[in-house]
Amino acid sequence: MWTLLGLILLVAVGLRLHGITARGLWLDEVLSWKLQTFPVNLMIQRTGEPTTTHPPLYFLILHVWTRLFGDSAAVMRGLSVVFGIATLPAMFLLLKTFGHLLRQDDSTNHGENDEKTTTAALLACIFLATSNLHIHQAQQVRGYTLAAFLTVISSVFLIRGLAWAKHMRVIWAAYTGSAIALIYTHNLGLFSVVAQGLFAVLYLWAPGAVKRMRGGNDRVVLRRARLLFSVSVLIVTVVYLPWLTRSLGQSGKLRTSWSKPVTAETIPVEVEQALTGTSTERVFQPTSGSWSFLAGLVVLGLLLVVLCGWPGVFLFLTGAVPPLLIYVYSLYSQRSIFDARYLMFAQQMWLAGAAWLVSRIPSRPERICAALIPASWLVFWCFDVQSTRAATAEPGIRAAVAHVVQHRRAEEIVIAETPFVFFGAQYYARNDCLVRVCAAERDRFLLNGESQLLPSDIVTPGDVANSPPAGIWVVTSTSYMNIAKSQSPTNCVAPSAAWKLEETLEFAQDLYWEQPVEIRHYVRVDAERAVGR
Repeated sequence: MWTLLGLILLVAVGLRLHGITARGLWLDEVLSWKLQTFPVNLMIQRTGEPTTTHPPLYFLILHVWTRLFGDSAAVMRGLSVVFGIATLPAMFLLLKTFGHLLRQDDSTNHGENDEKTTTAALLACIFLATSNLHIHQAQQVRGYTLAAFLTVISSVFLIRGLAWAKHMRVIWAAYTGSAIALIYTHNLGLFSVVAQGLFAVLYLWAPGAVKRMRGGNDRVVLRRARLLFSVSVLIVTVVYLPWLTRSLGQSGKLRTSWSKPVTAETIPVEVEQALTGTSTERVFQPTSGSWSFLAGLVVLGLLLVVLCGWPGVFLFLTGAVPPLLIYVYSLYSQRSIFDARYLMFAQQMWLAGAAWLVSRIPSRPERICAALIPASWLVFWCFDVQSTRAATAEPGIRAAVAHVVQHRRAEEIVIAETPFVFFGAQYYARNDCLVRVCAAERDRFLLNGESQLLPSDIVTPGDVANSPPAGIWVVTSTSYMNIAKSQSPTNCVAPSAAWKLEETLEFAQDLYWEQPVEIRHYVRVDAERAVGR
């Protein structure tokens, strides 16, 4: 068992490290980089502004990580790899812990049950190791894999708190801490905590609760478990309340950031993306396959509830409640957040549910054959996506900045026309030259990405006119301009006879929704003449 788990982890590490630097950092990743460069108090303040979308815990950890190991793309993405790998043994532990929920039935063959539970745990690890969505998010400088890990490990503590009579205070304290960490890592982690709470309420208050308690006086254990769960809920609520108002403000900004309403076709498309691909493939109309995936999930949920007892109920709730709440939120929002990447925390429960259901098949040969079907299917999609990802890498902002750095003279400045290209340009030029973003006024709130901007990041046309440099390299792109506060970028190089356009180049970017990066090199005419003399 341990040898096989070790091999699964080695495969998972290899898949997550393969091509980890093939693509450049995209907008969300460089926003993470920029935020973690701030002092801790400023970082916490900025993550609470309405224009950010995530709580501070991941950025605090990234802040420490980069100071220990540096801020290269591989190193920063490596933090996500660490949490992505840690999710696998956490999932193994979760499914092994389910065995304690099954021991309430004295007629259960414990030896056979332990074997099936181990099979489910190993199979779930195989599914997670080869999941394209988990591999992709492990290669992002974002907090998704940390939140995924916390979702699983908090579930472990919850199940142990419900199923074990020993060390209950310590276990419930661990659950409380991990649940708080989850909701302070990702706002949507709250939905997973809600699903966990619903399960605990059912388990502790539904008929037969006394029988489900094992060890010592069952009624005493039940009362203690109910009390500790209630205290845990109270603590999580009180600790989260200071952040709740900020989260609501961020939610309001999210609703008006850009228009992408949820439709009936959104659900099967995003479910298919979550199961077979990543969140970066171009989304097409749903196919018969998309609807089949959705129907399969519905059937899986029903079978878990009907055939798999309390473990099945837990996997059903943690796999169904978060997507349902995401869908309800999207119905009342201009922008749908029913997106494959936001389904990640539920998706790992879908995979665990499939593994658990397969493990319940009585006959071992039939169990093995049934396990090979989803495992082979996931391996196929993993190979299909991973083998083409590096081949589709584009030069993007990395190459654009490298060209500027190589050809820029010391007396020339570098300006980004929009914040959407500024952060990437600043990251890739951080060791070589200063990059600033052009704005009409030195006020970060006039620009998108204001929570990641400092006053020193901004340059105005007046600044350029007052101290005209010998040349200007302009970096620009039309990416994300549909959500810009101003549809027209502020031009720090006023069209006039004083400037001569020397060069224009374009560099394609990796993601289908990002437009090419354009660089323009302007030379001041009088400076050019002075050089000529």
